[in-house]
Amino acid sequence: MAVNPRFLLMLDHARKVRMCMDPFCGTCGANPFMERVQCTLGIEDFVPWQTFFRRAQYRDLLIEQIAALNDHHANANFYALKLFLTLAFAVNPLEVRNQIEIKLATTAAGSILDRMKKHYENRLAKQALSDPELAKVRREERRKVKAEIHRQRVEFYRSNRFISMRGRKGQD
Repeated sequence: MAVNPRFLLMLDHARKVRMCMDPFCGTCGANPFMERVQCTLGIEDFVPWQTFFRRAQYRDLLIEQIAALNDHHANANFYALKLFLTLAFAVNPLEVRNQIEIKLATTAAGSILDRMKKHYENRLAKQALSDPELAKVRREERRKVKAEIHRQRVEFYRSNRFISMRGRKGQD
């Protein structure tokens, strides 16, 4: 299916006027943007995003449109795609998420989804590193390394008396 030109124009306009496309925005919830998306897709009455992404009839309309985007349009509208994919993955069970991934697998939107998944995995890995128990172990390792460096420095100055004497003469 070809991308709807009205959909592309709406995305371009939203990007130019800097509409909020922040998932879970505390101020507007990205509702003005989602209203425009729904209007462009031919949905007359506004549907809350939780309902919009849970119902297959609405979700599939949007997925078809973002699957038809080429690389240029997908990259230019990264934040809109991020909003769509984040909300779709937030409210749907695993089997629906897998269906979305399959539909987007070979598309430009699919490559953005892959980037988002890698980013999420990296964030999880960083959170695992901030585990309190692991932090204690790392602190202990750093303390041991610093103690070893200090021991080597003291040993060096003790074995080279002239270096340590020169430093003392300059201080007196």
